[in-house]
Amino acid sequence: MTRIDGHDRFEVNAKSAAYLPADVTNAVFTSGMNWSDALVAGPVAQKENAPILLTRPEKLPASVSAYLKKATAPQSILVIGGPNSVSEDVYQTLRELRKNAMESVNTTNDAA
Repeated sequence: MTRIDGHDRFEVNAKSAAYLPADVTNAVFTSGMNWSDALVAGPVAQKENAPILLTRPEKLPASVSAYLKKATAPQSILVIGGPNSVSEDVYQTLRELRKNAMESVNTTNDAA
């Protein structure tokens, strides 16, 4: 049995993602503060065989940023949630961290 823990939900999330196989090529990002965004992200992540990575709406947590900086981190990123869930600052940070994934970073609209 293994326990994955951390300082907060974002660190636990990043540590959990590190348990995935090294050949993971996709990641799904969503707000770690809005459970409905993460719920919607589940089927998409399953279809893409991708981890769901959580972010704060206004800033990418350091633990998640560190995960993305790894050589084996996903190259293609899908963002679930509009700017109220994942701000433009976080969106731009993701683009900078994964320059070669710029074409594959997408956003859906926030639900009403």
